[in-house]
Amino acid sequence: MQPWQFVVVTDGAVKRRIREAAEEEERAFYHERASDEWLAALAPLGTDEHKPFLEAAPYLLAIFAQSYGALPDGRKVKNDYLLLVVGYPAAGAVVPVAGGRKKPLSEIATFM
Repeated sequence: MQPWQFVVVTDGAVKRRIREAAEEEERAFYHERASDEWLAALAPLGTDEHKPFLEAAPYLLAIFAQSYGALPDGRKVKNDYLLLVVGYPAAGAVVPVAGGRKKPLSEIATFM
């Protein structure tokens, strides 16, 4: 079913907006929502609401799971799992293609 959508972000302005939104959410987490126990567990990692790496990284990859998909006849179907296997197939491996069709990159990825 290939129930995912990838968004590859390289545009500096988009990365900045993502950083700003992430830092706003993280500020609320660190200063309002996180329990003392959770903050103590995070303390050795040195993390906080500041996320400059989101702009410094050459790529941000957002992965969105699709809870539902559509069959060729238009019927809605629930995607019960999301497992993305990464690597190389073993020699002689046969990879099944559901419905006789593998989605093209343009259907599962957006580059910004």
